Amino acid sequence: MKTNKYKSTIVVLLASFGSIAQTQQFTTAGIHTFTAPDGVLSVKAEAIGAGGGGGRVRGSSARESGGGGGGAYARGIVNVAAGNTYTLGVGAAGVQNDNAAQHGGNSYFGSASSSDAALTVRAEGGKTLILSDGSNGTGAQGGKAANSVGNRAVYDGGNGGNTSSNDYGGGGGGAAGSNGAGGTGGQGTAGMGTAGFGGNGGAGGVSGGDDDGVEGYNYGGGGGGARKSFSGSTVNRFGASGAIGMVVVSWSTISGFTPAAVCAGSGEMITVTGTNFTLIDSVSVNGTNVPFTAIDNTQFSFAVPAGVTSGAIIAYTENGSSISLNALEVYDYAVSVSLSGATLTANYTGGNGATYQWRNCISGSAISGAVGATYTPTQNGLYAIDVTENGCVASSECITVASLDIASLTEDAFTVYPNPASEMCVVETSGMVINQIVLIDVNGKELNQVIPAGFVSELSLEGINTGMYFIRVNAGDKISVKRLSVIK
Repeated sequence: MKTNKYKSTIVVLLASFGSIAQTQQFTTAGIHTFTAPDGVLSVKAEAIGAGGGGGRVRGSSARESGGGGGGAYARGIVNVAAGNTYTLGVGAAGVQNDNAAQHGGNSYFGSASSSDAALTVRAEGGKTLILSDGSNGTGAQGGKAANSVGNRAVYDGGNGGNTSSNDYGGGGGGAAGSNGAGGTGGQGTAGMGTAGFGGNGGAGGVSGGDDDGVEGYNYGGGGGGARKSFSGSTVNRFGASGAIGMVVVSWSTISGFTPAAVCAGSGEMITVTGTNFTLIDSVSVNGTNVPFTAIDNTQFSFAVPAGVTSGAIIAYTENGSSISLNALEVYDYAVSVSLSGATLTANYTGGNGATYQWRNCISGSAISGAVGATYTPTQNGLYAIDVTENGCVASSECITVASLDIASLTEDAFTVYPNPASEMCVVETSGMVINQIVLIDVNGKELNQVIPAGFVSELSLEGINTGMYFIRVNAGDKISVKRLSVIK
């Protein structure tokens, strides 16, 4: 009957884990190994110590003993290197008989003795109530969180139940689980295991009979204490054994992302696919954290903010961290314009495959045929260049050309004051009728304009941020441009 009980428990747990990708469960007592998959930087390891055995009774009078302790639980994120092999151990059940007596074994990932929580997760096993003769009504201690290692959680296993008054044997302590500490056994009643792997303790030996108690339940439940009724003859009853421990290793993986390349600052979304993206803590690109949106257990997305450079994507989750096997390419190009005489030259940081297009900042239109790295305009004005490479466009600030006499006003055609200005500026012409006064930013965008009613006009700077701007005046088919500094 007990054997069928354990088989049923194992089948249910394995079935539930079979539906979860990237999780490996170890439930056979002894030493095992785990090899870190490609792209895995850290794993989540969970361990439950084995349950301790219940106390024995020996003698001719009626007597009973306490229950065995339940195993502790530990959970942590452990750093690993892809391809490396790591040792782990599953604690053997606590037991006592004429040949051997042992406490519940510790279960661990990484090291059986290290206290370094970055490299080890370890859960202490419950104690066995070891007796050479007679009986002991005090239950054994459960595995202790204080003697376990885990940088995410450690919980105590339940103590074995106490017993007295020639009644039931003590129940085994319940094992701790991912949700908390295990329950303490009672007189005859088993301590409850805690959800998230913790097994129940076994019941103590029944009153009125000769009973070894019930074995602890998987995983880590303590065994029940033995009970002997009065018979006048010497009887040896061994307490029930505890349950074995367990170790579970979980990890996340990044299988790919799309698109493979983006323009810096474009706001284009990157969608990352993989496994076990449960409760993502953070995402980084080439070591820089980026805001992200969790989609489901297999996807998350993010936009590349300014300042991020090309590199691998790392996802930090409750199942450990994983890195993309390919780098995300971030195209971050820049261009500036220098003026020598009347010739404009583009200074571009990208490659040789880029295309160039000069534009008139005043009209906002592209200049036909102006598709080289240099350009000599035919009239005074504001000019900029747009350079395209890999679908990304780098644009320069507008630069003033005022050295040409064609269709332009003289340098002293108007004055601007104060300069620098704050809330408003005055534009005063030299006795010339002006059709329009326009405030322009460095990208050629018109921000404000006035139609002059005379030779002196005020131009509001309300809502204009600190920076460099241009004042353009139109007089018939002629223009003139001057710089204006705004300081708020």
